[in-house]
Amino acid sequence: MVAALLGEGPLSRRVLVPALVAVWGLRLGWYIQRRTAGHGEDPRYTRLLDRHGRNPAVVISRIFLTQGLAQWIVSLPVQVAAVAGPARGVGWVVLVAGVLVWAVGVSFEAVGDRQMARFKADPAHRGVVMDRGLWAWTRHPNYFGDFCVWWGLRLIAAAAWPGVLTVFAPVIMSYLLISAAHRLFLPSATTPGYLDTWRHNAMADERRISPVGNDRDDAHDAGPESCPVPRVTSDPDIARRLTELLRGIAGGDRESFTQFYRSTHDRVFGLALRVLRRPTVAEEITQEIYLYVWNEAARYDPGLSSPIGWLMMLTHRRAVDRVRIESSTTTRDLAYGHRQLGRDHDVVAETVGQRSDERAVVQCLGTLTDTQRETVALAYYGGRTYTEVADYLGIPLNTVKTRIRDGLKRLRTCLTGSVADA
Repeated sequence: MVAALLGEGPLSRRVLVPALVAVWGLRLGWYIQRRTAGHGEDPRYTRLLDRHGRNPAVVISRIFLTQGLAQWIVSLPVQVAAVAGPARGVGWVVLVAGVLVWAVGVSFEAVGDRQMARFKADPAHRGVVMDRGLWAWTRHPNYFGDFCVWWGLRLIAAAAWPGVLTVFAPVIMSYLLISAAHRLFLPSATTPGYLDTWRHNAMADERRISPVGNDRDDAHDAGPESCPVPRVTSDPDIARRLTELLRGIAGGDRESFTQFYRSTHDRVFGLALRVLRRPTVAEEITQEIYLYVWNEAARYDPGLSSPIGWLMMLTHRRAVDRVRIESSTTTRDLAYGHRQLGRDHDVVAETVGQRSDERAVVQCLGTLTDTQRETVALAYYGGRTYTEVADYLGIPLNTVKTRIRDGLKRLRTCLTGSVADA
């Protein structure tokens, strides 16, 4: 703004560039304010501050000063555009191209944010990776939009000398968007197999609630990379501790096995239950996984994956195998029944009954309070542990347990038509 007021460049460009920046900034600020209102401090920044011990000197030097310097460098095209001379000849073509690239970036951000808001408004999408609309083409439309915005502003500045020299500014911004920022704020996106998980969710969405025994044995792809639960990158300290415990287990240390089990069994059971949809079968798979860990811990290679990633791979593979075995068994039993009984299996009645149960659950979810529905959806649709739900919502663990317990009681009352026990 100071450069626009005091600069000696053409008035049209001194007005155009701040206006474009203002439109972009006001739209983004309005969206962020609506999204975060009433939710407290951004948990990503909270983790970043906790990582540095909330030391004011460290926070100012490592976060705010770094951001300020980056903003000044990135905004150089905007500042130079206000003092550069008038565009001549091909410079006008470059200027118009810059405005068009900027418009593509802002539109991409606005449409992507709108699509994400609608996606998150559905409780059934809690814990599911967004892979529709623009999100099917890029993992983060906002990053692509910012990329276009800042390269568009750079083209506007490059319409006249010395704006041509500011090419390093959008290059730095592109690096921050592609590398640095996504490592800080999108750890789950860096997890191996994340994109495969994303693609898998598109196929798994409509059959997310199919029970074991369904004869659609293509409901789950083989291989750990098709795990239907979005993976969460482990904290480095936790990963190192679990790796040490696995070394102890490989040496026959029972205490290491006990600690490893207590630290990970919720994740294993949650994933098994998400795939199998039957608690008793999920418990069997969980027991088989930890028996395998006890016998084969020495085979774990920390160079290939984190301990949690290895464990999730084993769990998903074993659960998918069980789905296929039970599906094959069901198909074989049905074929035998058809031959022996001489009558068709009443598929219509079974399908109607299943759909009726599904509608009843959806209707009963509507009787829960917003907070109960949110925590229940995160835990049972999102496959998260109670601790992960508490961290995600930024509330105490006991509050999460209370909400889920009260929500399940209300669901039982709605589904059975009887008063739940206190």
